[in-house]
This record gives sequence, C-alpha cells and structure tokens, in this order.
Amino acid sequence: QYNLAPVSGRALRDTVQAVLNRVTDYQTGDGGFVYFKGSRYACPYLSAYTLYVLHRAQAAGYAIDRASAARAADFVDRVLRWEEVDWTYPYGEDARLNAQAFSVYSLALWGKGEHAYATRLFERRTKLSIFAKTLLLRTGRLLNMGRSFENELVRDLSNKVKVSPTSAHFEEASGDGWTFPSQAKATAAVVSAFIELEIPFTYLEQVIRWLVKERNTNTATTHDNAFVFDAFRAYYDRYEQEEPSFAAMVMLNNEEIVREVFKGRTRERPAIHNITFDRIPRDTLMPVKITKQGPGRLYYTLRMNYAPLRRPYAIDNGFYVTKEILSLDGRPVKKYRRGEVYRVKLRVVTPETRLFAVVDDPLPAGFVPVQTYFATEAREISERFDESQREQDKPWWGSFDHSEYYDDRVVFFAQQLLAGEHIETYFIRAACSGQFLAPPAHAMEMYASEVFGTSTQTELVIE
Repeated sequence: QYNLAPVSGRALRDTVQAVLNRVTDYQTGDGGFVYFKGSRYACPYLSAYTLYVLHRAQAAGYAIDRASAARAADFVDRVLRWEEVDWTYPYGEDARLNAQAFSVYSLALWGKGEHAYATRLFERRTKLSIFAKTLLLRTGRLLNMGRSFENELVRDLSNKVKVSPTSAHFEEASGDGWTFPSQAKATAAVVSAFIELEIPFTYLEQVIRWLVKERNTNTATTHDNAFVFDAFRAYYDRYEQEEPSFAAMVMLNNEEIVREVFKGRTRERPAIHNITFDRIPRDTLMPVKITKQGPGRLYYTLRMNYAPLRRPYAIDNGFYVTKEILSLDGRPVKKYRRGEVYRVKLRVVTPETRLFAVVDDPLPAGFVPVQTYFATEAREISERFDESQREQDKPWWGSFDHSEYYDDRVVFFAQQLLAGEHIETYFIRAACSGQFLAPPAHAMEMYASEVFGTSTQTELVIE
C-alpha cells in the first residue's frame, strides 16, 4: 500500500502467508508460544501478542491454523488464572501487568470476554504502563465496559503526553525489557487506539510528526515498527484517503504572500518560503491566515527565526543550560590571568528525550580551546581532562557522544539525549589580556530548532 516493502502485491501476500504458516513451529504443547524452536517454557506476553497477530491476519484475509489459535486462546486464558507465585521468572510487576492486559485484549478480539479481569486491571490502572492502558481502553470498547471506564483511561493517557512546540509523544515511566517498552511503541499505541476508537486528541498531528522523525533513528526494533506502522496505517485510513490536489495560500494582513500548488503524493522535501522582517512593519499586529482550495490534507509549520540584540538572562525553551569557567581544580574564579588554563563546565538539563541534540558553546574572544589529546599539551591538563570524564560517569548511550573543537567554539552532539542532566567539561587557555564578552552556550534540537535553551551572557576580564 505504501510502496515501502521490497516486494508488493501477490509476492508480498505470499511472503506473509509463508511466515504465518510457520507460526505453529513455535507453539508448545500447552498452547503458548516461545521465541526459539524447541524452547520449553511458553512466554505469556509473546503468546498474547501472537494471538492478537493471528486475529489481525485472519481479518486481513490470510489463512491461519484455527486449531492452533484455539489452543493459544486457552493458554492465554490460563495465564490470567495464574497466581503471582506461578509467574514465569523473571517477569516483574510491570511485565506481568502488560501480559495480563494484552491477554484480556486478545481474548476479547476472539470473543472471549473477561469482564471481571478487565475491571480488576482498571482498579490497578495507576500501575499500568501507557501501552497496557491502551490495550485496556480497546478492551473496554469491545466488552462495553461503560463510558466512565473509557473516559477515565482516556484522561489518564491524555495527561501523559509530552508536548514540544511542533511535536508530542508519550514516554513509559518505567518497565523492564521483557515486554519491549519504548517511547515509539507507547506513542504509536495511543495514536492507533484514539484514531480507531474515534477519540478526539488535540495533539494528533504533532504525535505523528514525532513518530516520523523518530523513525530516522537507529534504535527502532521490529516490535516497535509493528506498532508504529500500524499507527501510520490508522492515520492514513482516517485522514489521507483523498489524493492531494489543492492550492495552499498564506495571507499576511490580508495580502497573499505565498501560493503553492500540490498535485498527487510525493516524497519530495516540503516547500519552504522565507519572509524577511523588512516586509513586516514594526510594532504592528499582523494576522496570518493559512487556507487551501481543493481536496487533500495540508500540513504546515510556521516558525520565526530571530537573534536577540542582548541576552542578559538564560532562555529555557526545552533545554536548561548553565556554563561555568572554573579553575583546574574546579573552584570559582574571580580574576583570569593570561596564559593560565581553566576548566569549562557545561550543564544541560532536558525534561524529555531529544533526538539529534547539539550544544554550541562560543568562547570569549580572549580564550582559545585546549586540545587535551595533543602531545604538546601539559600532562597535568590531560590528567585533569581524564579525571573530569571519570567524574561525569557518562552512559555509553543517551548523552553527548561526539565533540568538535574550533578556534572560537566547542560543539557537542548527541544522537539521542535522554531526559535528565548531562555535564560536559573541556579546557580553555586565556590568551589575551582585556575585557571580553562571554557569549551564552546554545543548546537545541537540530531538526526542531524551536526547542532550545541558552545560558546567561556575561563579561569577564583577563589580566
């Protein structure tokens, strides 16, 4: 349908059918499923997931082994009767609840209503993951659990959304890896559930934008992709059925400043139009109106890029940034001396995970960066640098993983910057005497420049 697979049409269906034909190879004698042929103990979560996939496959017109599906349903039903002591090690509480929620939903799809168990999970909803809540939400609709049941789950899910200026997503608060939790999976599950159940959601387009951007990372799993592409499918079926054929207009103060014609679907980059400030009168309210004529869905982003004349204070639009220039042993400095080496400590805090983050730290004009890996640098400085790296105790992933040193600045990059505090240290040498401006460090998401932050701007003197 989306021309993304290397095969299509009959060849694609034959490939899918061949995979479905092998599903029973992974089924144990008690009806559950395992990850590897010949494994002894069935996995509750995998079994509920497989039962769900078999239902989806049958609904799509594929042939499945109905006897195998019946045995799987019996196993999943027995899973719900397990006591806590019977749960397969090493499932923790989060994994158990995810498996139970998936079991209740999969059974509901096959016409086996577990009303009492759904109520039991609803009563424990504060302990459920975002993903489990979406499964329970779908179950409630299938089993007619009532409006208050659904409204409470929708409220809980909606309150979990993390919003940035042009995107939004969901993050699991916790969870072990046995049920493959991830931001992408949780976000996609909410999107598809809200769309298919026709539940209004203010941030739908922003969430889809986040999912599209998140697909560009290298951390996606096949399990993630299954839910993400299902969310894309639900969105496409609901909002993208019409072939685009329209003219889009942007009006500024009732004057047309942009007109773009869109014909058919394309993978080309979005059309970009720049309007300079000299076309806009100062101190005047200028209303912007964006319209279209013709069928299809129009997506747009309106941004204003600017450079403040002065930055006397820090800016926090998604990043909180502080910068300190300290002595080599980490103490505050009141007077800087020419020829001395100092330690720069950058502290970056983000409330949520950022993709492709960058921190650009311009140096005061009287300083130059110290390349600690040069053989010409003093041993003490190299040792101090190594010490600072050990103190930071950085994880192997989720923080800044690349740096570049220039004559006038130092830049740090992170492919994925996890929520929390991140500290980077480097060294500079006072090269010239005088009074200098210390520009603020600037952190931003490279492909969402409206998410940014700066440290304070100061002045300093080198004697």
